[in-house]
Order: sequence, then C-alpha cells, then structure tokens
Amino acid sequence: MITRRAIKPELTFINLIDVMMVLLIIFMMAAPAIQQWVDVDLPSARISKAKISEGIIISITKEGTVFIDREKIDPKNFTVRFSEIWKDRSGEPVFIRADGDVPYQKVMDIISTTKQFGGENVGLVVEDNRKTGKK
Repeated sequence: MITRRAIKPELTFINLIDVMMVLLIIFMMAAPAIQQWVDVDLPSARISKAKISEGIIISITKEGTVFIDREKIDPKNFTVRFSEIWKDRSGEPVFIRADGDVPYQKVMDIISTTKQFGGENVGLVVEDNRKTGKK
C-alpha cells in the first residue's frame, strides 16, 4: 500500500513583497510627472505654502494662452467655460498661475470672472524667491 504524505500549503510573502516594492518605486517616480502643469515663468515673492493640487488651477502663458487645469481655453470663451467648471466644482479654491510677462489687466480679468461666479478663495501662485535667489 502506498502512503501519501500530506503536503502542507505554505504561503510565501517574499514574492508579494517584491511586487509591492516595484509598484511603490514606480509610483514614487511617476508622482512628480503627474504634477507638471503648463510651463510659465512665475514671478517670485516671499510666500506661504499652499497645496495647489486641491483646487482649480488657471494658467496664463506669456503668449496670452489660458488653461483651466490642463485644458486650453479660448480667452473669449473663458467666462462660459469657467462657469461650466464652477458648477461642478464650486467652493474649491482657485489658483492663478501667470507668467511674469502677462499684463496685469489679463490677470485682473481672470480674478474678476472667478469672483463673479462666487469664487471668493482666489490665490496667486508665485515662485519662492528664497529658492530662486531673486529679489
């Protein structure tokens, strides 16, 4: 008569840990790329820290191109498009990132539009002059 040995199932966590470490490294390397925005040369100032990823981000390039988050908006249709976005995301803070060469009037027009729809929490994004060495 042949006797069978009972096979004890073993659970090894080594392979699971290896896979989790690889995924962690991939996410750590991908996270900075996710936060890349429209390329603008921000003016510098002494600043306080804020999390701009938790709001509506409006970017204005030196050419006058306007973006809401990463969506390119025709400046003539900015009011209409912002009102549509504001309906879904009302109450969120609005951050304005404008190139240093953008005329002040364009920035004020954007601020005026956001306030018109009830956006009271509006902030201007600048570079920290302690990091850039600018005065």
